[in-house]
Amino acid sequence: MNVRCLFAVMLVAAGAWGEAWPPSFAGMAPAPAGSVGVGYENGPLYTLVDRVPPLVFRLDERSGSVLSSFTLPLPLGVRGITYADDANQNIYVSNSLNSYIYRLTSTGSLLSSFYFPYGPPYSIGFTAGFEGHGSGVGLFVACRDSNRIYRITTGGSLVASFAGPAASVTGYDEWFCVDDNSPNLYWDYFGNWQEIAPLPTLPYAVATGIDYIMDSGVTTYVLGRDGCLYRYTGSTAVAPMSLGRVKTLFR
Repeated sequence: MNVRCLFAVMLVAAGAWGEAWPPSFAGMAPAPAGSVGVGYENGPLYTLVDRVPPLVFRLDERSGSVLSSFTLPLPLGVRGITYADDANQNIYVSNSLNSYIYRLTSTGSLLSSFYFPYGPPYSIGFTAGFEGHGSGVGLFVACRDSNRIYRITTGGSLVASFAGPAASVTGYDEWFCVDDNSPNLYWDYFGNWQEIAPLPTLPYAVATGIDYIMDSGVTTYVLGRDGCLYRYTGSTAVAPMSLGRVKTLFR
């Protein structure tokens, strides 16, 4: 186990857990061995392990300790996972080998699936509809091979697409993005990219939760190739419904 993966909380200058923009490093924890995907939406924190059958771990959001786990009735090749923070509270899993996206219950029972025709899907993220690139509840799917991010409905219909920040995008969720060849955490403002934090390792995926209702607080987890989960926290300091305008705070 990497010795850096001892969960260490840092307080940034603006206050505990960060009340400033952009989000700051807040701590790290070891991810379950073999994790290739991470999912978070102001609720459960999940990691995904590609094996036969695939395995999902539910983790404590602060300590990173394992709370529970369950297997998925899916083939080898799973790559991304996201939690739908809505009334149904399903999880969605992408498979980069067969290009399918699966909808499952929060305990791993398969509900439905659809083919993703735009290239092998890597990381997957959920949006409640506040973000740009089209309207309505849906999913963001990162395609490394084409370096594009696709916004689709939860049934698989294409809404919009846009290019990643570097050359090989592997993760996008709630404006935050990581790339397979770049140790940076990126912020997206309708396709215009800003590097907001250096990463200690190349990333697998990113997952973000934003408290739109209370205080527009941001929590982002990056799954690194060194086997660690890195946490970044902060606040947009603007009205939640105007979240996209925070880029003006650090131009």
